[in-house]
Amino acid sequence: MAIRVRLLQEREARFDALDAAIAWGIADVDAGRVEPLSQVFDRLEAKYREAIDTGPGASMIVVISDAAEAELEAIGDWIAEANPTRALSFVLELRRRCEALSDVPGGVPVMNISAFAGDLMGTI
Repeated sequence: MAIRVRLLQEREARFDALDAAIAWGIADVDAGRVEPLSQVFDRLEAKYREAIDTGPGASMIVVISDAAEAELEAIGDWIAEANPTRALSFVLELRRRCEALSDVPGGVPVMNISAFAGDLMGTI
């Protein structure tokens, strides 16, 4: 019986909190302290895009050397001999992972694309 009483009390407390939140929202609307959703999100998006483009966490440019490109193509060709579909999915997955490097705060050290590709080859 004590558990039922506690559950009812918790339920009533949640309803009270919900009622308070609804009353707060209605008061904001009545007082004009609201903005259209699209306006708020457009402003926030612009703010954070600017921070990405200029701030310390700005995306870095990811490059691949000519030698790495040749190695990548050789790996893709080797896979394609047995399974061209897998060669394509391998290259697309490697591209996705490489593009994700641009979002790493502070960047990453120069790396050997062959070693990176080798990790993916384990999934062939």
